[in-house]
Amino acid sequence: MGLIRTIKRVFLGFDDGVRKRVIDERNDLDADYYQGLHEKNAAYQTNNWLVDQERLATLIAGKTVMELGCGNGRFTAKAAKTAAHVHGVDWARSPQFDDSPDNVTFVQADALKAELPKADVACSGDVLEHFRPEDIPALVRKLHASAPVNYHVIACYDDKHSHLTVKPKEWWLEQFAVHDPNYRLLNDGTEKREVAIVSNA
Repeated sequence: MGLIRTIKRVFLGFDDGVRKRVIDERNDLDADYYQGLHEKNAAYQTNNWLVDQERLATLIAGKTVMELGCGNGRFTAKAAKTAAHVHGVDWARSPQFDDSPDNVTFVQADALKAELPKADVACSGDVLEHFRPEDIPALVRKLHASAPVNYHVIACYDDKHSHLTVKPKEWWLEQFAVHDPNYRLLNDGTEKREVAIVSNA
């Protein structure tokens, strides 16, 4: 198994079903692409960047929450334990969402085209960088309008397969701050990766 994975990674550019390529070659990133990752890729089935965000956990108790790019549903399930209701929004439905708590609603939609559910808190983790740079201003505007409190963890590095907007954390802060000067970076220097943690809470 290890040898096959190494051969796929080194010679074919694949890793767990993900083909490595430069940003200009990432034209096929649609709902079907992410559906395949949710069904076959171990990382997409287990990782969730919001689960360990303690500050976010304190913001959602008793609130209505909207998670954009809810992926495998790990955060929505955790949030449902204290939140009044959680809307999980993604354009691909993970098979793991079939066992969601009663106060979780899954919304399958293209965030650029659909109206986002209104909530007290809007959040995302490892999501916004998957959109094209030209789509970010409109998407951030929609997120800000969907909830009075926003909390987003954004990758600031190239993952070699699906990050389309690779910008420094200060750039991400600027995208939100045009809507509310209270947005700030919550990074404390302990992050394992180069990320932006942006919130107005």
